[in-house]
Amino acid sequence: MKIISFIGPPGSGKSTQIKLLNEVLSKRYNTFISKVPKVVFKENDILPYLNELEVAKINDFQQDGINAKNNGVLAPILFDQILYSCICRIEDKDIIMLDGSPRGLSRAELYISNKLLKENTIVINFEFGEKTYEQSIIRQFSRAVLKSNVEKALSEMNRFKSKYYVYDKDTKPGLSLLKEIGIPICTVNALSDKQNIHTQILAFINQQIA
Repeated sequence: MKIISFIGPPGSGKSTQIKLLNEVLSKRYNTFISKVPKVVFKENDILPYLNELEVAKINDFQQDGINAKNNGVLAPILFDQILYSCICRIEDKDIIMLDGSPRGLSRAELYISNKLLKENTIVINFEFGEKTYEQSIIRQFSRAVLKSNVEKALSEMNRFKSKYYVYDKDTKPGLSLLKEIGIPICTVNALSDKQNIHTQILAFINQQIA
């Protein structure tokens, strides 16, 4: 099993690239896409891998997870713990793609404390380069406008800012820890052409799982 972690600022194209990669990789491998919100909402594809105790804990803290998502902040680390434990029990998949996880230093520390995760993970790191904050906000706003309308997107501006601050203050230190311990990392320019990014990431993945 190979775990591919996609890390980067909000709006950098992580989910877009995961979708593109899954279309290619699923032709050769059994793939699985996951992220913390799937645990919070007990989505159908992850539910079979959760045990009864985990489901009970999710039920107890689900509203906290939902509130965190709505406010653009980190969900309680309990959900990350459940996600990481769940991944280790997934035996019928060859490749697991993690969208935005581990997110935060404490979560990265938790992640690498698991030998299976530490030894089988590679990371795709998305960066904007200059004006990362501005690029992140613009992309989040544009995405929200296309999904709903300008007024709704404007009402979510504080959430967009919060999501970026989580990346800046929590996710980046966690990424530095992953680099320090030698986890293979491919850094891509999020402002590049979508297809060029896809080609770069796919080449890296093929190299790592050859």
